[in-house]
Amino acid sequence: MKICLISSVYPPRISGPSTQTRQFAFSLKNYSIESFVVTFGDKNKIVDDDGIKVYCLNSFEQPIVGPFLQYINAYIKVRQILKAEKPDILQHHTGIDYLSVITGYLAKIMNIPSIVKFAGDLVWERIAIKHDVKYEKIFKYNIKSRIISQIERFALNNFTMIWGISKFQENALIKYHGIKEEKIRSLPNVIDLSKIQKKSNQVKNNKVKVLCVSRFAKWKKIENLISAVSKISIEKYDLEIIGGENPEYQKELEQLVKEYKIEGNVKFRGKISPVDMKNEFKNADIFVLPTAHDPCPIVIIEAMSAGLPVIATRTGGIVDLITDRKEGLLIESFDINNMSEKIEELINDERLRIEMGENGIIKSKKYDLNINIKLFAEAYKELLIKKGIK
Repeated sequence: MKICLISSVYPPRISGPSTQTRQFAFSLKNYSIESFVVTFGDKNKIVDDDGIKVYCLNSFEQPIVGPFLQYINAYIKVRQILKAEKPDILQHHTGIDYLSVITGYLAKIMNIPSIVKFAGDLVWERIAIKHDVKYEKIFKYNIKSRIISQIERFALNNFTMIWGISKFQENALIKYHGIKEEKIRSLPNVIDLSKIQKKSNQVKNNKVKVLCVSRFAKWKKIENLISAVSKISIEKYDLEIIGGENPEYQKELEQLVKEYKIEGNVKFRGKISPVDMKNEFKNADIFVLPTAHDPCPIVIIEAMSAGLPVIATRTGGIVDLITDRKEGLLIESFDINNMSEKIEELINDERLRIEMGENGIIKSKKYDLNINIKLFAEAYKELLIKKGIK
């Protein structure tokens, strides 16, 4: 069996989907399933990633015409690649994005069984970056959101199977995108947990280290976390924020830190490679994700696997990951005072931090890639049967 893994991002680019795609390819290899990757790069080329063939598509970074050239090139090149490689299954690994519109359509017309991971929602990703609107209202928010919603529905319907990464996402597929339940396959949002080091449960100084790892997107609401810690005594904590990709938003956050006069407590670390991230989890004491919406954040699974108690918003697929007061503490989105209270509660209670961290380690094993890869092998067999291929 040969799997074509499509991902808009892949190492050396740093992101959760990038890391997950690479790990997935090697996990398939260990399970004796051949795969190759198609992704964007600086030009059209083929590279070898330790035995995994990676096809790079030119990203065309030129202003204005760049995006048009990028996706025209992607259509032509992906079609050529699929004809040459003849994969048994196409798997679009980075959720519904504009590339998935092309790959799903090509899989359909070329009669290749296909599966797409429904992670980030295309409408949410394109609209929430500029507009502060609730998830359930975003699909009819304005003309642009309505158009993108139709594009997303077209893309979803082209795939043979849709990988639902959380109960929230599965319900969203049915309620907002009109997808039939029988087309959805429940599969965990997996990560290779063997790469993550466990924390030592020893605070090295009088301050507790609070960690936030996140894309710098508006809906991640990192400003709420900064406001929350500003209410806590500066003698008690240090906050480290890891992430990037939005310089304007980062400037706003840095200005907020100055206004609260907590520059000595809050550090912006920028992007950090997956290899180095394992030490960041190991050296932290509490993990916080203040996002307004998230389908099923891999970073929470990583934090739990490292033994960190998690404070996160009660939204999207987060409620599948965290049971309140077991693996962490859940708060309502935008409730800054409550976030501050929960952070301070964990700062003051080392025993509770350790207990929640231990519970998180147990819970995270449900999402271990190397344990769950067999579930994907079973899904592939089901895909082939659906297409009448033995």
